[in-house]
Amino acid sequence: MDYDRGLTGLLYTIEFLEGYYGQQLFDRQVIVEIAMKIINYGIQNKLKNDTMVFPEPFPDDRITIGLGRGSGGILIRLLRIPEILKNDTISMYLRQTVDYILARQLDNGRVVDNQPGMENRVQWCHGAPAAIPVFLEAYKVFGDKKYLQAAELSADYTFKYGVLAKGMGLCHGTTSNIYMLIDVYRVTNDPKWRYYIIELFKFSLDTPLLTDPE
Repeated sequence: MDYDRGLTGLLYTIEFLEGYYGQQLFDRQVIVEIAMKIINYGIQNKLKNDTMVFPEPFPDDRITIGLGRGSGGILIRLLRIPEILKNDTISMYLRQTVDYILARQLDNGRVVDNQPGMENRVQWCHGAPAAIPVFLEAYKVFGDKKYLQAAELSADYTFKYGVLAKGMGLCHGTTSNIYMLIDVYRVTNDPKWRYYIIELFKFSLDTPLLTDPE
């Protein structure tokens, strides 16, 4: 069901192609049917508080709130399908799942992943950077400023702790963390985020450990 290898990735591909060509290319009912398969899987595995979770079938039944293989990436795609949001029950499940991620945010902006061993990660697939686009999308859909505030809090944390010695990759690197700050800037137009973005780029380019394979 996830972004990396599942139906969520298919929804992303559809949105990308339609955006690239500037027209509807796929039957909306097909898109809704794909979304419902994902939602039904989440409801089937939901927690007692109606939070949807999406266990990975391989290599085990781990769950994560990250973007690549977790509920974060799934939520973003589902929140962009207006047809399913008209259903009050589905809308409730989606908001409850966003709020579950919100509840895992600490006062300093860090978001604690629920996958064991990944609680302290600050990267696209775990932690604060992964939560940023989820909160932003929830803000656009539900109009509740608590989600925007949460996104900015996570962005602050990402700026402070998101330069990763792993390199500049998307899933586990500094590039994706910069990308998430760009998302915040696009929504807020606050020059603070533009400054943060430029500073992270400058630091990365001036640090051979991050950009030079040798």
